[in-house]
Amino acid sequence: MLPLDSPVWNDLECARGSAGHIPALIRRVCDPSLLESEVKASWAEVWENLCHSDSVYAATYAAVPHLACVLKGNLDSRLELLLFSGRVLGFGQLVGKPLSVKLVEGFSQVVDKIAAESAAIVREAREQNLLTRYPSTQLIQSTLALNFGCDPVVQLIQSIIDDNLEIEVVCPGCDDPNKVLVDELQSANTNVETSADDDSVTAGMTLANELGDVSLEKRIAKLRSTVKCKSCDVEFAMYDGYV
Repeated sequence: MLPLDSPVWNDLECARGSAGHIPALIRRVCDPSLLESEVKASWAEVWENLCHSDSVYAATYAAVPHLACVLKGNLDSRLELLLFSGRVLGFGQLVGKPLSVKLVEGFSQVVDKIAAESAAIVREAREQNLLTRYPSTQLIQSTLALNFGCDPVVQLIQSIIDDNLEIEVVCPGCDDPNKVLVDELQSANTNVETSADDDSVTAGMTLANELGDVSLEKRIAKLRSTVKCKSCDVEFAMYDGYV
């Protein structure tokens, strides 16, 4: 973990250029005496500097191990940490130089710890009615990314929230592209062999149900739907063809 007083921060990139100011931001986020409004403002700066429009930087990966200090703090910050780290993992597009092995290792180790706490964070936030502040889709995507990594289902959930959206999948049999409409997907064929991605579909449905979003639960279930290739007639689970 890169020490907060290291001069290396000045050489790392963030959305504003040099990440020399990020240690001060981290210290502020980790301050247990912050008021609720200050917590919200500090995390807004974290997003703006370290995951702006899904662009992530070397400073992002250096910061997350320090931001994990909030796992022992208030629920608002723990929930923000879950959303932020999951978004970085599932959707982050690296800007700038390749990451060092140390940065990747430090980030990965902390992500495992956050993933282990994710269910408890969501459960506690639901009990305290904090989840209404965030879209169900965002909460589910971040939680799944933490627990399943860069899973196709995490990406597909973003697509299925729009009616009649056309999604392109690639047949694993002949590699030809197939376009399908979400609302025209048929129920899953139990004779079609599925992959481990089915576990993330189940987890996503469970989370949507716990959040009280029945509509989203049903749409996530459609990711189990089978697609019949128009070129070779091979049937496959939709999430197995998403690239």
